[in-house]
Amino acid sequence: MFGPNVTIMGGNHNTSVIGAFMYDVREKLPENDQPVIIEDDVWVGTGVIILKGVTIGKGSIIAAGSVVTKSCKPYSILGGYFKSEERLLSKDSLIEATNSIRHRGPDDAGYYEDENVGLGHRRLSIIDLSSAGHQPMTSANGRYIIAYNGEIYNYLQLKQELQSNGFQFRSQSDTEVVVNGFEYWGSAIFEKLNGIFAISIWDQAEKKLILARDRMGVKPLYYWHENDLLLFGSEIKTILSYDIVKRKINLQSFHEFLYYGYALGENTMFSGIKKILPGQYLEISKDKVMTKKFWSINNINTISQNSIKESTAISQTKSLLESAVSRQLVSDVPVGVFLSGGIDSSAITAFASKHYAGKLKSYSAGFDFDGGHNELPLASKIAKKFGTQHHELMVQGKDITDIIKKMIYHHDEPFSDAANIPLYLMTQHVKNDCKVVLQGDGDQFLEKVDKSTMANGVEVRVPFLDNDLASFALALPSELKVKNGVKKYLLKKALDGILPNEVLYGPKKGFGVPYQN
Repeated sequence: MFGPNVTIMGGNHNTSVIGAFMYDVREKLPENDQPVIIEDDVWVGTGVIILKGVTIGKGSIIAAGSVVTKSCKPYSILGGYFKSEERLLSKDSLIEATNSIRHRGPDDAGYYEDENVGLGHRRLSIIDLSSAGHQPMTSANGRYIIAYNGEIYNYLQLKQELQSNGFQFRSQSDTEVVVNGFEYWGSAIFEKLNGIFAISIWDQAEKKLILARDRMGVKPLYYWHENDLLLFGSEIKTILSYDIVKRKINLQSFHEFLYYGYALGENTMFSGIKKILPGQYLEISKDKVMTKKFWSINNINTISQNSIKESTAISQTKSLLESAVSRQLVSDVPVGVFLSGGIDSSAITAFASKHYAGKLKSYSAGFDFDGGHNELPLASKIAKKFGTQHHELMVQGKDITDIIKKMIYHHDEPFSDAANIPLYLMTQHVKNDCKVVLQGDGDQFLEKVDKSTMANGVEVRVPFLDNDLASFALALPSELKVKNGVKKYLLKKALDGILPNEVLYGPKKGFGVPYQN
């Protein structure tokens, strides 16, 4: 099938005669008359130009506006994300895009290419520090290629299940568990993963790309799709590094940012660049892009108030939080905790100090212009109670303007939560001591938190968004979570006797930033 205005060049005029008018040459040379062969079931889009000597294989699709200069194999797609023998995007452009987020993975770099796809990866080595954890990584059967950012806290349990089904492992990394898990379970693996992740998997057999993002959206994942080309990355700047992508503001997103402080849904501040939403994955094949959900808050079975006792809810909250913190301490590098002196970070510090094998490091921040109104004394008290190696960072007000400029570069967009400033500064301070920190966050700005910490090559983990704990909390009736106007009622009851009353029932401050000063 042909679209309108298709041009097929069976031969060219003789251009080897220098200094003569084409009229004088009069005839084309026989050797320039090479046939164009178009096999069965080929679709040719509007305005395509096919040059002499080209054979287009059976079942191929030629995108509108393409200039076909070389032959292509059967069932090829030309002019976009899937490529023919002549690549649309160069290896150099892939390397440039990958290196634009070197800060996220300063320890190693890797690349994979075939005639249809290119994957780039920057590694922050946390589990299995050896070269066996290098990415992109191939599955056991050689069919699937993975490049992924994140941590899977239950990977050892999944690994045991895969081993019982005959899988053998070459490394100790969670990456190999994910890619072999995809080989065994397919996309059902995503719901099994308790962790934070942005995953890309290339299926060499079906020529299909899968992109998936963790259920709470801690790890960011963006993509740009136009005609037959799809670009993706952990940060917007990887996509913008390609000249084909035009920088144009999304006015609707800009309006939403001014009102809400962030762009709603899948949109970003850049027109055409979207984010994969939490709990979703994309399947990109030769003729379509499909969005699917592997988890949704709407699928949680709620617990009625009459079916659970308050005492049971309190004990389960404590047990699940302690398990979440313990699970998220898995690492082959030192782990620390950001301690504000509030209930969330203090709870994490309490359980982490109990389960961490070494001496837990804790970090707090204050400002030279806050007039002494901060929680540094309370954070220090909590650190002393649980025996952490505590560090305090004082932020100088004169540096804030330059810091914000740097952070906007790392965020790729404006940000409205000033709490990201101390996070960025603390990770600058801790990056040589701790690659991993636990934090008490759990709101809609998590991808901003990730960017603020990964800007310095430090991974933040959020135990309050552990799969089991979050699902239990979401299922509980609201009457148990807020009682008589007391917020975090269950959590406070669960931590009674573990944290001091001044933490449980004192005024909340957290990592506040007195930017109005």
